[in-house]
Amino acid sequence: MEGAEHILDFQEFVKKQIIPAVAELRNITEEQSRKHIQKLMFSNLVDRFDVLVDKIILDNYKKENIFSEAEKNLTKEF
Repeated sequence: MEGAEHILDFQEFVKKQIIPAVAELRNITEEQSRKHIQKLMFSNLVDRFDVLVDKIILDNYKKENIFSEAEKNLTKEF
């Protein structure tokens, strides 16, 4: 499957960076600091997810049958 290695990289990032950071946030008692760090973590997570999507699209855009494969998986019409 195209892009599987990128998904595994993202999962590894979440496991090694995000989950431990969430645990550390529980120890921060100052509300303003905690909120600021939460926003930074969320932004980092969203940025990494965006990179994941970009890489998967770039890996698959040259596949000749990508549109026919995508159409098979659509469940509703637009």
